[in-house]
Amino acid sequence: MGETMEYRSFDRRKRRRKRWVQAGTGLLVLIMGTLLVRTLLNGAGSSNGAGSSNGNVGTENSTTNHTVPVITKGGSGTTAAITSNSTATAATNSTTKTTTAGTTGGTSGHSVLPSHALLSVAAQNQHPQLPNGCEVTSLSMLLTAVGHPVSKMSLAKEAPRAPVSVAWKNNASGLPQGWRYDIASWGNPNKGFVGHMTRQPGYGIYHGPLTKLLNRVLPGQAVDLTGSSLQHIFAQVAHGVPVVMWVNTTFKPLPQSDWVTWNNPGGPIKATFFEHAVLLVGYGPKQLYINNPFNGQKAQPVNRKQFVAAWKQMGSQALTVKAP
Repeated sequence: MGETMEYRSFDRRKRRRKRWVQAGTGLLVLIMGTLLVRTLLNGAGSSNGAGSSNGNVGTENSTTNHTVPVITKGGSGTTAAITSNSTATAATNSTTKTTTAGTTGGTSGHSVLPSHALLSVAAQNQHPQLPNGCEVTSLSMLLTAVGHPVSKMSLAKEAPRAPVSVAWKNNASGLPQGWRYDIASWGNPNKGFVGHMTRQPGYGIYHGPLTKLLNRVLPGQAVDLTGSSLQHIFAQVAHGVPVVMWVNTTFKPLPQSDWVTWNNPGGPIKATFFEHAVLLVGYGPKQLYINNPFNGQKAQPVNRKQFVAAWKQMGSQALTVKAP
């Protein structure tokens, strides 16, 4: 009786274990089947374009603090640093790239200029050697900035000269008092330097012959920017290259009373003895920064609006060298 009861108890335990194994096996099969069905359904959805999120696959937004590399010029050790804050957005499924760095300008597909730029360029003073030599002094600063220093005196010696000597009204001799308003005929600054750089009477030289002088120093590197837009000129500065610009010593438009006219074989010459050339080394929304050869000041701030008006009054003359 004891053996029979023990056997029956063992048999019942054996049958329970068998049912548990069968139940566990069935549950495992059910789970695996469910996973297989889900996998198949997901695969079908992906092949039909499902799974993308709002159609924005491959779009990357990034905010960076953009710094144009510091440009170190050889020879003089002059450095030019340009820094701006910019936000760049690039879509990998599009060929259009938009870069925002301030509000200076630019078009889609092109770099937008930083709203501020300032170069560190060694300043020079035209005085006392060249009281009328602002143009060659500005050119000397430009050449120094690009690693090819040439002294203002060397440039003064090599600058083209206008061939016509001065003649006074009423056949005056010597240097009349108030001579600037007694000129009957004189040279053309579009042909070369008019008068003397080191003494009076002297006037100046314009972009054409000064560009020729620059090309003699750096063959094929001169860029005449006369008549260019401000954006084009600012782009040179933003790329680390300063620009020689013609204005006047007041840096604002002049009244007609400050202008004179003299005769020349090529036609009348209208000029002002406030004429001045400077080196543009920086810009901002309201101010520009110049190396002023008249006083030797580095990065002198001037009112942007008035300076630009004075520059246009002088014929929008400007020159530089090719940007690297």
